[in-house]
Amino acid sequence: MELAEEDLAGARLLLGVSTRLARYHVQQCAEKAVKALFEHLNLNPGREHRFGALAEMLPQSNEWQARVRNLDALSPAATTLRYPTAEGRILPQPPRNLVEGEIATAAQLVQDVKKTISVAPDQQRSGEKKPVATEQERKSALARRIVSVARLKELEVPDNVEEKLAIYVDERILSIMLKDIQTASSFQDLLDAHSVTIPKDDNS
Repeated sequence: MELAEEDLAGARLLLGVSTRLARYHVQQCAEKAVKALFEHLNLNPGREHRFGALAEMLPQSNEWQARVRNLDALSPAATTLRYPTAEGRILPQPPRNLVEGEIATAAQLVQDVKKTISVAPDQQRSGEKKPVATEQERKSALARRIVSVARLKELEVPDNVEEKLAIYVDERILSIMLKDIQTASSFQDLLDAHSVTIPKDDNS
């Protein structure tokens, strides 16, 4: 969280110099805060920086999912807005009032994540540990992410495959599959590469 707060401070300082640079640091602040939350939940987001995709890694019942998804407007600030287009055109600076609002949102996010990941004094005294995701929750999150990326790539995804991956595939294999889906030419190729067989639905 220290790095997230540094990015937040940088965004505030750069606001009068370049709103583009300021917004980049807002995005970095929010991303680091969200990934600190993921670490607290014992989830591995990898190098993903798109907030919409990060939200999909959270369990549907998690109260943070909608909030992380709502940060997705910041996602292009990490890459697209920092570089010229293919035609060499530099995109216009984002409006100052927009970035000021996003700074306020990121500041609140940092405070709320810090509260979430901190252990209350009475818990420290009693020796209670903060709750962490179970293996099945981690597997479900990995399976959800794999399917989400596959659909973003417009690959054909079998019915109910998310649930089956979470049930039948080892967590370590799912982590590797999450990396490999980025370059897979088809979902079946991904399964074959890892010798994964998904049981067919019993329609009898």
